[in-house]
Amino acid sequence: MRSLIFVSIFIVGAFAMNAQTNQPANSTSGISLDEQKTLVQIFEQEKMARDVYTQIGEKFGIKILKNAAIGKQKQMSQILDLLALNQANIAFDDAQGVFRNAELTEHYNAFLAEGLGSLNNAFRVGAKMEDYNIYQIDKVLSSTTNDKLVLLFSKLSCSSGNELKTQVNMLVGNGEMFMPDYISVKLYRSIMHDNHEYCGNNM
Repeated sequence: MRSLIFVSIFIVGAFAMNAQTNQPANSTSGISLDEQKTLVQIFEQEKMARDVYTQIGEKFGIKILKNAAIGKQKQMSQILDLLALNQANIAFDDAQGVFRNAELTEHYNAFLAEGLGSLNNAFRVGAKMEDYNIYQIDKVLSSTTNDKLVLLFSKLSCSSGNELKTQVNMLVGNGEMFMPDYISVKLYRSIMHDNHEYCGNNM
């Protein structure tokens, strides 16, 4: 059954209220309209990965894939928490494969079709999604100076790096290789050679 996630304290369109000034809906929150939009974008990326992990995890019954879906849900919740602090009035459709962003819908369909093909495909798709997420998160991270967003995006990028390593190690353990399509080879090798990071998720 389709469900909606609402991030709302005041029943007021936070985006509409501040479209002209580009100031945050709650002046104490320090999050601008553009930053809210960025949070929505990253939320949907995490949701896309969660939805795919959920489907392929159910098909193959592999704990690593199921745990990845749980991890993505936690990351989505971190984004929702920050939006709630900003009193943003945003409705997210929590149904599988439903996104505001048409590009993410295309990615979801492609990743899911590939991931359901075989167990190795599932691990490869997991790695591809983390590659994509790290690239997109690091891109917005490099352009923000808001301390709250820097902290959150740093956690998300770190968590995706850990998950990338997990998925690639499973793939390599089954005799296959992986190379990224989005992040640089240098960053990819750095992630793969670093120890599993804590990422400050309990901070």
